[in-house]
Amino acid sequence: QAAEGSVSPAARETFRKTLKLDPQDIRARYFLAAGQNQDGDAAGAIKSWLDLLKDAPADAQWAMELRQLVAQRAQEAGIPISAQMAAPPPAAATAPQPSAEQMAAVQAMAPNDQQAMIRNMVDGLEARLKTSPADLAGWQRLIRARMVLGETDKAQRALANAEKALASNPQDLAAIQTFAKENSVPAG
Repeated sequence: QAAEGSVSPAARETFRKTLKLDPQDIRARYFLAAGQNQDGDAAGAIKSWLDLLKDAPADAQWAMELRQLVAQRAQEAGIPISAQMAAPPPAAATAPQPSAEQMAAVQAMAPNDQQAMIRNMVDGLEARLKTSPADLAGWQRLIRARMVLGETDKAQRALANAEKALASNPQDLAAIQTFAKENSVPAG
């Protein structure tokens, strides 16, 4: 956060130390790969992210967004990955997951078309949450997606809506607030 979105040398050192303590730490692995991408090593970053996806727990809520990010970066770098893309575990399938053919079709799209498709998916999730608001995992996916898309104002609105929707469940309310802090959603 202090480096305004970039993975600073100090952050990288902290993440490396974290991995010495816990080689499976998701955040450290993700941000070290983001640092590779930031340095222009798209192939290295994609490989690291794919390795992270292979190790994703069956209930990993972040895996879908990471798959989208990997597909986007691979397409931008011209790196074919459809054969390497880890399929989501069946237990994580709370929403239909794209097939390898669908992923390949997405990779073949123009970047603007990919972005439009992703935004439509995110907008669809937001619409679903209006009719089924007691969905902590759904709110987390929406907030994360808005932050990944750089839509901090929409992430803040989603957080406010989630807090209202989850207010009757103190545990879920605390979880969404913690999640927002962990994902750097600015205070509204």
